[in-house]
Amino acid sequence: MALPHDALGATVTTKSALCSASMRTKPSTSARRLTTVATRTKVTVVARVTGGSWRVSCGGKTVSGKYWYRISAINGKSVKSLYGVTYVYAASGLFVASSITKYAACSVYLRASASRTATARVLIKTNTKVTIVARVTGSSWSKSCAGRALSGSSWYRISRINGTSVKSLYGVSYVYAPSGLFKASATASAAAPVSSGQYLFGTLLTDANRSTGEAAAGVKVVQLELSWKNYEPTEGTFNSTYINQMRQRLATMRAAGLKVVLGAGLQYPPGWAFAYPNSRYVNQYGATSGELNLTFNATLRTKAARYLARIDADFDLDSFWAVRVGAGGNIETLYPSHTADGAHSNAYWAYDPAAQASSPFPGWKPGQTTFAGRSFTTADVRTWYDWYVGALVDGVDWQLATYRSLGFSGFLQVLLPGQGTRPLDYARGINTYLDGSADGNRTMSRGAAWDRVLGGIADKRNVVAYVSSMADGSGWNDVCQSGDSGVALTSSAIGLWSAARWTSYLADRYGLAKNGENPGANDTNSYGTAMLDSAAAQMRSCGFQGLMWAHDINLYSSTSGITLADYSRVIRAN
Repeated sequence: MALPHDALGATVTTKSALCSASMRTKPSTSARRLTTVATRTKVTVVARVTGGSWRVSCGGKTVSGKYWYRISAINGKSVKSLYGVTYVYAASGLFVASSITKYAACSVYLRASASRTATARVLIKTNTKVTIVARVTGSSWSKSCAGRALSGSSWYRISRINGTSVKSLYGVSYVYAPSGLFKASATASAAAPVSSGQYLFGTLLTDANRSTGEAAAGVKVVQLELSWKNYEPTEGTFNSTYINQMRQRLATMRAAGLKVVLGAGLQYPPGWAFAYPNSRYVNQYGATSGELNLTFNATLRTKAARYLARIDADFDLDSFWAVRVGAGGNIETLYPSHTADGAHSNAYWAYDPAAQASSPFPGWKPGQTTFAGRSFTTADVRTWYDWYVGALVDGVDWQLATYRSLGFSGFLQVLLPGQGTRPLDYARGINTYLDGSADGNRTMSRGAAWDRVLGGIADKRNVVAYVSSMADGSGWNDVCQSGDSGVALTSSAIGLWSAARWTSYLADRYGLAKNGENPGANDTNSYGTAMLDSAAAQMRSCGFQGLMWAHDINLYSSTSGITLADYSRVIRAN
């Protein structure tokens, strides 16, 4: 059923009769009855108005009220053509909301409101199915769609996309799109679309034995993940059996024509590394974390650098298209969790001897307002925190410099998870002395101030700002906008952006390439094809190199909700 246009109504909805209902000339029980419609009859409602009181039995319940629906069509036929009047009226309590299904006639942005300047939540492709609950009047729009020049000011209010609720996808009840860009049924395609080749889609923790099949599906990039503890189980002794296995995997991947990303596996340290003094991070409570301290411990950096040099000797780093870079023994650019010691919260990890030796205020702890017998100002807090983040960045710089010194000339992917600390959150954290009360995301203690991290990297050559949480639900999975570069860094609007949009904005600001991955199946409640579609939309709108799917194994699981065929569909559509 179509939603007929009514220029007089700002919102047009479809309702379904719960029981037989009288259609009258005016909103009053004493007005002339033109007809009575049966249960499940669909009517087009253009307004709800106040009229005379009514009381009636409907569906086994007695309902009453004074609100009436102004109706312009019945079962798709205009009231004007049926009865010679523009509208009829019926008691509102006798109807329930209905919906219709439409399909995108071309690529369409679904927006936060009925305006072409509203935030775009997602770009859907031709033949995407949507559920429409109303048509509303919004801003004027014009677009070429399916070979036709279209324009208007009528918009659809959409509640579901390909059967999945908008609420679960973006955290809002509805999205909106120009009504002229949809059709009644999907159009069959004569052949599967061919990927433009513009984007490089890949898989993480890839099974090398699936390389040929994935290449045929359109995958262009795979990952080889190493483990330091398996590679060098005893200090100075390297496991030749393990190395040969990994070299065979690399050869299999490259033989399939795939680009390979290296994960060196510094996040999997050997047990012997922890025998060195001050090998673990220490927080302000004196407790330690389980992660290896490559941020402040120079001795352990030397050991790690030797391991990376051995990888180069065994594999030749230039065999890889890109290398994944974290910080301080973490796979991502983060300090340990604020609760990593299992006993405290709001933990800051800069209290081992080497860290304190370089601290601008040795002994000062977050939340304290005095230091060395004097008042500790918020300017002092800022100095301390910028040093704290700077130490994390120094760990990134060390890794980048190490790879470059070994002759690596490919991309260096700096992994940045989640929303991080936005500039206004940073300011609030400083003004509350880092006591945790203004750190709702618990990211300041982890050093996740992405604007300072990316801005602080000393040598940005071939550095990729890598979002390790695309389509994670932040910012309702919104996409990048053409005017983002003009938004001030301190704008409150930035606080509402998705992780992908925020990191993309910073990458553009600092002249960096962009790439990313989705959260793993164990890190989200929305894993599956809807997440894939949202991640692909972010990739396109933000100008990413491509998208890495986390993880390869989930494309072959019967319970993950996504298959290699699903992934191939998106690859070929892009």
